[in-house]
Amino acid sequence: MVAEITGDFDAEFWAEHEGKTYRLCLEAEISRMSFENTNGCVLPSCSGLAMSNMSLTQGTIHWSLSDYKGDIEKQKDSGKAEKLDELEKSIVANIANDISVGVKGETVNLVITKELL
Repeated sequence: MVAEITGDFDAEFWAEHEGKTYRLCLEAEISRMSFENTNGCVLPSCSGLAMSNMSLTQGTIHWSLSDYKGDIEKQKDSGKAEKLDELEKSIVANIANDISVGVKGETVNLVITKELL
């Protein structure tokens, strides 16, 4: 799926930690971005999670799981329960404390954060 959206890319993957906080990091340089199958979103949805709460700051598009969870909790519409249910079914959302995705130009950064007790 990644190759279909981004075309050719080079990426670096590493793990880091600070105290009891661990991060899996990925930084990818992409040669092109295809929006044909993303319905206008820069990032596809993962396990049905909507990316509608992406922010744009100084040319960088950013999405985070913690922001998404917070936005759902604030909603008062009838779709809130369904969105929370989808989030509960997400394997990554159940493992990670936060997921952060940033896109600036041709660079994509993905950080999965887990805090251990």
